[in-house]
Amino acid sequence: MPAASTVFDWLRIYPDFVEQYAHAKEQSTISMAEEIVDIADDGRNDWMEVEKAKGFKVTLLDREHVERSKLRIDSRKWLLSKIVPKKYGDKLDMTTNGKDLPTPIYGGKSVS
Repeated sequence: MPAASTVFDWLRIYPDFVEQYAHAKEQSTISMAEEIVDIADDGRNDWMEVEKAKGFKVTLLDREHVERSKLRIDSRKWLLSKIVPKKYGDKLDMTTNGKDLPTPIYGGKSVS
């Protein structure tokens, strides 16, 4: 793998590379979104068997594993919301197509 500085140099020098890089980044965000589902669906290590007394075993929730999975999901969600905010951001504008809403006027004065 080339160093990050080399990649940034290529982005400045080679116009064709810019398009390839953008496509690769788009594919990586799709992959990251799919990882979220995979992590959420994988419950293999959510439970552990613990021996309480000689020969007596109980099955307990492995909270550390569950919390780590939650952190992995939340980290990816946060990254996606920053990398592709229009698609994965917290705020979705479903009504104005990005335009400001008109300010209502009450008693001849606009309210801000």
